[in-house]
Amino acid sequence: MDDINSDKYGELHKNIDFLLERARRKCGDTYDAEDLTQDTLLAALAFMERGGRIDDVRAWLCRVMDRRYNDMLRRRYRHPVMRLGDDFDIAADDGALERIAETDEAEAVRREVAHLSLIYREVIVRHYYGGESVEDIARALSVPVGTVKSRLYSGRERIKKGITDMENYEKQSYAPIKMYVSNSGNWGVRGEPMSIVNDDLIVQNLLYRAYEKPVTVEELSRAIGIPTAYVEPIVERLTNAELMKQTGSRYYADFMIFSDRDERRYIPDQVALVKENFDTFWGPIEAELDKIRASETYLSLEPETRDSLELYFAFRCLDYGIYDPTCDVLGEFQTFPERPDGGCWIAFGRVYGDDNDDGDDHGLSYEYSGLRFGTLENYDGKKRVTLNIYGTECYPNRRYQIIPDGMRVKDPIGLDDIYTELLYLIHTGADIEKTRFDPEYLKAIPWLVECRLLRTENGRPHINVPVIDGDAFSKLREHEKAARDRMREPLKVLFADFLPGRRAKLPPHLDSVPKQKQYMFAQNALVVATIREAMARGLLTDGNYDDPSGKNQNPPAMVMVIEE
Repeated sequence: MDDINSDKYGELHKNIDFLLERARRKCGDTYDAEDLTQDTLLAALAFMERGGRIDDVRAWLCRVMDRRYNDMLRRRYRHPVMRLGDDFDIAADDGALERIAETDEAEAVRREVAHLSLIYREVIVRHYYGGESVEDIARALSVPVGTVKSRLYSGRERIKKGITDMENYEKQSYAPIKMYVSNSGNWGVRGEPMSIVNDDLIVQNLLYRAYEKPVTVEELSRAIGIPTAYVEPIVERLTNAELMKQTGSRYYADFMIFSDRDERRYIPDQVALVKENFDTFWGPIEAELDKIRASETYLSLEPETRDSLELYFAFRCLDYGIYDPTCDVLGEFQTFPERPDGGCWIAFGRVYGDDNDDGDDHGLSYEYSGLRFGTLENYDGKKRVTLNIYGTECYPNRRYQIIPDGMRVKDPIGLDDIYTELLYLIHTGADIEKTRFDPEYLKAIPWLVECRLLRTENGRPHINVPVIDGDAFSKLREHEKAARDRMREPLKVLFADFLPGRRAKLPPHLDSVPKQKQYMFAQNALVVATIREAMARGLLTDGNYDDPSGKNQNPPAMVMVIEE
């Protein structure tokens, strides 16, 4: 191959190392890789000697190498070498597919057959690959002969079009997005909708592809490069779970999907609104905090857990105190549909890796998740034990919900309940070995110490979260209601001017998203912007929450309530 070093073949020479490494990955054997590389280069030389022109040398070489590799495998396993030449014309039942089996690109044909929807795929496979007559297929499927012929014709046309367009892969097939689905309301019995979506990249990309407009299953299949036979049951499952909706033969994702850029769009406006009207947001909360700080319950707590209680109270007042006047301005409150999974929820999805995601995580500084609970009913002689939790994703603190290495979790969705029980047992000083608590979860103790839910004294764990009784919690709720009542009318006036013009843009077919979600980006940063401003002004302890190491942070925004 000395000629490769000439100027004429310089581009081939530049790609030798690339081809050899690519061949090694495909073959797993150096000798086979060298043979494959040589065959590919010889094909290129022969093509160029005949006067052929190669515009994109690397892409052309990759296609040739893939074909040579497939031929090599077929020879090795005595499979027929199948190529697609100019005679790919299956306009009639004249044995064309059988001829294709003797040509170069039957693999491409098989791929296109795999992307057909079921009604076309089954007749193509039965007739051309199974050898069944049109009449036999009609009897087997209980449809007229004319219907079979029509489906064969439509299937052939789709195959031809697919092969013509076979190089036009959609970006999603090789650069999938990632989507994290959250929900308002109560999730299902198995953690739906999050458990359906968040650990399944295929589901995420199907939903994303079906967001901007309703699409067929065939279109979904081609978009992500997976045969339709695999996509069909997934789409059916998503439709049954009410994450997708069907309209005719098309499907669409039936919830709002947004990018980081969408979420950040109005953050500067919200930060400015809080700074300019800080007393309106914080004044009522500060007045009630003064009363809480003078209470016996508060004074009985450790200093760090007092700060945790204050942070929880601030989140609670702002979370609901901003929601109420928002609903007043929009003229309606959210309703949460009952779902087949037993939950009542409204889903929304955040996408990473699309063209609107520029990698700027500035929005994370203002993220938080709403109130959730870990609950024990009629436990240890107590009416109820509840861990009230706000997720403070706005800070780089350690996420205690992460499962520590080496710990086997039977039900990740129930982790809050498990940790609630563990914290309660440590707080009461119970001999855990004599309880029914699964000792597997004791492995979480070192991690919970790192996350500041626990602390160690004299080698023993102690709870590091504020613990109050039911009466004290009822008084806390009274203070919260008083603050919210004072906030409501002034914030209603502010929001009446602020919200208009800041509505999220939704696809025209999507009509199930409540107004609160449509204006979510116009008020999603107000809660944390207010808390950060209060900390900056010395009105709320910052608790070292922005310390990435997490070692010196106060306990998170949570409180345990024990009701007798």
